[in-house]
Amino acid sequence: MRYEFTLIDPDSGTEQQRWNLPLPVTVGRGMLCHISLDHGSISRKHCEFYAEDDGSLHVRDIGSKNGVFVAGSRVDRSAVEEDSIVRLGLLPVRIRCSHGDVSDASEPVASPKAVASDQDETHAVQILPTDRGRYEIG
Repeated sequence: MRYEFTLIDPDSGTEQQRWNLPLPVTVGRGMLCHISLDHGSISRKHCEFYAEDDGSLHVRDIGSKNGVFVAGSRVDRSAVEEDSIVRLGLLPVRIRCSHGDVSDASEPVASPKAVASDQDETHAVQILPTDRGRYEIG
């Protein structure tokens, strides 16, 4: 079974990015997470969505600094209802069961400001030699 995860812009309420993935799904800033969110309130490994033995959807905080919120309350672990919004740090994410065969795992929904990222959390810096024998960052 696949689930649709939709990132909602916290300011405008518009849908920003959508992922259609099978469980379990990890979310964080880290590049090894299934859903990578480039936002200061998101930890490198923030949370995991998974199915219990009875098939119900659950979320667990995996050491985040800014928490996971279900129905407005911060949780370490909680069941997640169909078509509900879970707040990860400051970012709301809508979760729905996907009842179809979807080929794309991730797709942009709108493009006003990029909140989601598929990039690594580190960025390359070019270091250039100077004529004085020192290096400067370019």
